Parts: sequence; structure tokens; C-alpha cells
Amino acid sequence: MKKIYLAMIIVTAISSSTVMGQENRSFAEISVGTQVAEQQFMSETVKGFHGANISLEVGHDFEGLSASIYFGYFSNDWSGKHQASTHYYANNNPDVSQKVIYDQVVVKTDDRLSSVAAFSLMANVSYDVLRFIKGNSRHHLRPRVGLGYSHFDASSFFYSLQSNSPVVNSDDGIISDLNVNSAKTSNSGFEWSLGIGYDFSITRDWSIGVNYEKFMNIRGQQLVSLRARYAF
Repeated sequence: MKKIYLAMIIVTAISSSTVMGQENRSFAEISVGTQVAEQQFMSETVKGFHGANISLEVGHDFEGLSASIYFGYFSNDWSGKHQASTHYYANNNPDVSQKVIYDQVVVKTDDRLSSVAAFSLMANVSYDVLRFIKGNSRHHLRPRVGLGYSHFDASSFFYSLQSNSPVVNSDDGIISDLNVNSAKTSNSGFEWSLGIGYDFSITRDWSIGVNYEKFMNIRGQQLVSLRARYAF
């Protein structure tokens, strides 16, 4: 019995030190998320829970204080369908909501009228505020602040008729003489961000969590992401 009890103590000690071993180590993270609130950029509005953000982050943890380099990219048009769209509909198609009015002719088109892309390169600092809770070795809550650079592009797509007498296919209502026009706006420069993330340590090396981040200047976006961290 003494040997079994001693073995249990050793296993418990190893398990505890395994998780806490993530401190004072380097780490790499990957995150995938989306925008959580509607955002206006010049003439473009990006809807909440629309688009995808992918980020990579590498850094080092100094007993709960972490410093890292972050690169993130956001797009609401990964497929490129805005630029490649070819279907334009007359007013007898009830399934499409967007409209173009030209000389009293109402033309319904597809609803992909804008695209937004953004990227950021940031230096982040965070601190694990749960590290002092007695007995806690798996739960981590890290408020963070970041400084760096962001670039933001927004493109509007709109439609015009090539003539005053549009050619309409009577079977499906597709118009064959529409022009697709685009206008682009962009902004770039100094960026800073605020965020908070929760992580749960699975093993000595791996943890998973969720992160919220608000870009305060160029991007102006609010993002929520799921992430995985590997310590080495």
C-alpha cells in the first residue's frame, strides 16, 4: 500500500508540473475566427459574424507575462466570387434582392456587392491573471495589448447597363448586357489593439482557448477566435 500511495503522489506531482511547465517557455499559436459586430469602413459595411480571420503568433512566456509577434489576415471573400460573378437578373427573379434602376428599368443582381480584406502585424503583451490562484495549473486568463501596423482594403461592386434596351432572356430573366464596375478604398498605418483570451492546458505542451480582440485604429474590427497553443 505504501508503494501505491507513493506512486500516486509522484504521478500527481508530475501532472501538476507538466501543466505549469508551460511557463518560462516559448510558444506558437494558430487562431481561426470571425468578426462579431457590424463595422463601417468609409462607404463599406462589414456584417457581424461574416468573413474569416486567420492568425499566427509566436512568443515567450516569462512566468505569466507573455510577449509575442502576431500576424493576422481577414477577408469576407476568400472565394473571389465578387470579381468573377457573371449572373445578373431581371425583375422577374424573386430570389435575388439587390436592385439596379436604369431609365425606369429595374434590374435585380446578386447580393455580393462588397469585399473587405485586412491584415495586421502586431507586437503583443499579455499577462495570466489566474496564475496566482492556489491549486490552479490549467486555467489561464490573459488580458492583452498590442502595437503595430494594419492595412485595410474595401471594394464596392455596382452594375450599369450597356444600353437603354437591356437584352433579357425570357426563360430565366438573365440580362446579358450589364457592366460590372468597382470602386476601391484603402487605409493603412499605426494600429493598436486590446483583447482578452482564455486558455485551458490539456498537456504540458498543448492548450486550447478562445480569444476576443478589438482593433482600435485602422481596422476597427472586433474579432472572436478559437485558438490552439503549443509550448516548446
